Amino acid sequence: MSVVQKSNGQSLTQRIHARFDHFLVGKNYVLGDEDFDDGLELELLEQQEDKEVKESGWSKRILLDVEKARVEKEEAAKRQRAKALQVAASYFNKRHINDMLAQLSEPDRVMTHLLRMPPSTTELLLSLTLPFPRLSAIGAMLEQNPEVKRRLLYLVGSDSFMELLGRKPRAVKDAQAAVGLLGVEILKQIVPAMVFKYRIKMHNAVIPGLGKKLWRHILTTGLATSYLLEQQGYKRPAEGMMLGGLLFLGHMSCLHQFLRSFDETMVDCLNEARQKGDKKFHDLLFDVEADPRILEKFLQERALEIGLSLAKQGFQEGAPQLITALQEEVDDLNYDVRSTLGKALFSGLRFSIFEQLRAAKSFSQEELTPWREYAKISPQMFKDMHNKALHRIDYSQFGS
Repeated sequence: MSVVQKSNGQSLTQRIHARFDHFLVGKNYVLGDEDFDDGLELELLEQQEDKEVKESGWSKRILLDVEKARVEKEEAAKRQRAKALQVAASYFNKRHINDMLAQLSEPDRVMTHLLRMPPSTTELLLSLTLPFPRLSAIGAMLEQNPEVKRRLLYLVGSDSFMELLGRKPRAVKDAQAAVGLLGVEILKQIVPAMVFKYRIKMHNAVIPGLGKKLWRHILTTGLATSYLLEQQGYKRPAEGMMLGGLLFLGHMSCLHQFLRSFDETMVDCLNEARQKGDKKFHDLLFDVEADPRILEKFLQERALEIGLSLAKQGFQEGAPQLITALQEEVDDLNYDVRSTLGKALFSGLRFSIFEQLRAAKSFSQEELTPWREYAKISPQMFKDMHNKALHRIDYSQFGS
C-alpha cells in the first residue's frame, strides 16, 4: 500500500468514525421501527413512553408602522438578553461538565446507582461466561435479580417467543423452571441482552433518538462479535454478546449522568442565585437548555475509558479474557497483536458501525470496500454477516 493510499484509508476511517459519533446524537438520522426489532419479544412488557409533544405552529404577523418603534425596542432588549443568556449558559455548562466528571469518576456509585448493576447482576453475567454453567446456580442468581427473572418468566409463557424456539409456552412462576425450559445456550445470549438493554435510558427530551440507536449498536456489536467467534471455532462465542455490552457501559453512564447532572446543576445554580439575591441570573437559568454537544464530546473522548474502568470493577477477576479484549480496543492496539476475542471485537464493532450508518442511509457504496478491509472482514464473511441481520437475535440456531 502506498503512502497516499494509506493516508486516504486513514482519512476515510476517521471520517466514518466521526460520522458515526454524530449519528448517535444527531436528530437528523432517523431509523424506522423495523430497525429496532431486537428479537427479545418483550415489547408488550415494556412500559410505553409518553409521546413526543407535538410541535406548535406559528404564524407571521404584518406589522403596522406605528408598531415598528416598539418592536425595534423589544428586539434590542431581546438581543441584550440573548447575550446575557449566553454568558449564563457558558457558566452553567462548565458546572455541568465538572459535575459529570466528578460523578463518573466513582465506579462503585456508577455501577450500583446510576446503571443499577449491583454485584448480584455482575455475578449472574459472570456465571454465563463459564464453559459449563450450572442451571441450578443460574436459577438461584435469578432470584436475586427480579427484573431479569420477571422477563424470563414472561418469555416462557409467551406464545410468540416460544414459537420461535419451536416449543409450547408454559405458565411458570419459578425461575428454576424457566431456566430449564430455555436452556443455557439461549440464556447466554438473552440474559446479557436483557441486562444491558434495560440499563439504557431509551427516551429523553434532549436527544430523543440516542437510547434506541445506542441499543441497536450494542446488540449488533455483540451479535457480530459472537458470530465471528463462532466461525473461528471459539468454544464460548456467546462471550461476544457480553463484550458488546461491556464495551458501552461508559456510553450508557455518560447518557444517564448527562441528564442527571443537568438537573442537579440547575438546582444548585438556582439555590446559589437565590442566596445571593441575583434575580437576573436566577431568571436567566430557566431558559438555559441542556447542550447535546457536551454529551457528544464525552462519548467521543471519555466513554470507552469509563466503560473499561466499570468493566474492570466487576469482571477483572472472574473474566480476565473479556477485560483484555476491552483494553485492546480502548488502547487501539494493532489488530495483528490482539487476542482472539480482541480481534473479533475489533471487527464486530466496525461491522456494527457500518450497519447503523447503512440503516440511516449514511454509508456510500464507494466507502464499503475500504471500510470492510479496515474492519478485517473478508468479502464473503461481510456478505454473510449482512444477510444475517445481526441487529436482531435469531433463535433458529437453538433448534427445537
